[in-house]
Amino acid sequence: MPRTSRLRGLEKPAPTSDRQRSAESERGTLQIQNVVASVIFSERIDLEKIAAAFRDVERRDNFPGLVLKLSNPKTTILLFKSGKMILTGLKSRENAAIAVTRILKNFSKIGIDIKSEPIIEIQNIVASGDLGKQVDLDEASIVLERTIYEPEVFPGLIVRALDPKACFLVFSSGKIVCTGLRTEKDLVVAVKKMACELKDKNLLLDRTAPKHLVPKQKIAKATE
Repeated sequence: MPRTSRLRGLEKPAPTSDRQRSAESERGTLQIQNVVASVIFSERIDLEKIAAAFRDVERRDNFPGLVLKLSNPKTTILLFKSGKMILTGLKSRENAAIAVTRILKNFSKIGIDIKSEPIIEIQNIVASGDLGKQVDLDEASIVLERTIYEPEVFPGLIVRALDPKACFLVFSSGKIVCTGLRTEKDLVVAVKKMACELKDKNLLLDRTAPKHLVPKQKIAKATE
């Protein structure tokens, strides 16, 4: 019988609507940089056997587990004897399930057969984007709520959004980083809300750089 997994936060998204497509065009460019997922098995894992069998396993001082690398999909795995794993460096939520399947196949080759059903849960999605406009950070730090702006320490504006709950780094160039979300649907909503708020409060400025110097990024549709 094929193995099945409970994939929390990995539900298949609904088809993209016309309204969602419009929202995607309004938010500029957006690309997922990192997906962090946790994996839990209901049985313990023999770390010593794994460390002895695989060459690319790392042991770190004062760290109670092992660090493994997977090349396809590219990810770093933190493995604990309790049966818990943390996956980092993934580029999509779907890759979490693929990575777990390949890890289990590698374990099976050395005689470690994990029979329990893995519970995979997305913990964080980090995405970068470009609003297509410059941002007046001095004014934004005054008119926006829940902000931190200390340009002598860090060149970006930190904004904490509440619905959905997320943290933004906003730079004067119009580049943004969004973190703290668990689904791509919430990511799209959060970025759209941020872009609209900046626009409504007249915080977006036309770029002064020549058009050929403005970097182009491939739009990653987070709802696909």
